Amino acid sequence: MKRLIAILLCVSLLLVPVAAHADGSGNIDNGGGGMGQGTNGNIWHGDDGVRVTVVRISDNKPVSRPIDLTNCSESNVTNSFVAKSKIHYRNGSQLQINQGKYKCTKPEKKIPKIISDSGNANISVIRKYFCSKWVVKKIATTIGTTYEKLTDGKYKLLLEPVAYFYFQGYKYAMTATEAAKYDEALSGGLRRKMVSLTHQQLPLSMFLERADLGYPAY
Repeated sequence: MKRLIAILLCVSLLLVPVAAHADGSGNIDNGGGGMGQGTNGNIWHGDDGVRVTVVRISDNKPVSRPIDLTNCSESNVTNSFVAKSKIHYRNGSQLQINQGKYKCTKPEKKIPKIISDSGNANISVIRKYFCSKWVVKKIATTIGTTYEKLTDGKYKLLLEPVAYFYFQGYKYAMTATEAAKYDEALSGGLRRKMVSLTHQQLPLSMFLERADLGYPAY
């Protein structure tokens, strides 16, 4: 699809460095296997998704409400944040607890694997999926616009990986930017328990091939 530019963002503005090793408790593996190992209170079972935000090319401004797409219903997510893109946070928005029920959309066509325990997502497959006419139509319908409007050459899709995991016994949904900001609020508490996921696999699961939207290529 020539008129729609899919921007694959992965390396979020982490507020803490990626650790070389974890603290030995919870869901930890230093980027290798075993992401499903850990205590029941701090564990990732492999659920992932993508947050999609429509961005206007002329000024890099988000012009749609962000939506989360995932292959699972995620009806058991109890803790999440008001959905924002990393551009919103860069522009000064603050992390806000979502007081309502977490909302996501499950497409009829399965989303490719986004976050892997090896950190090697298939970018070509992901790009092909999100540039397909069917998926773009689904996104347009979900955000309340038309396919023709979304593909008129004025917009880009900002994609951010979302991880669904248990932390301290509660099911969370987070992007990499949210994880970094939440970890800062907890003085490193999230990183100590979930470092391999929240500070390695999640932020490194997709990347920019070229500098765009004010972010450098990875």
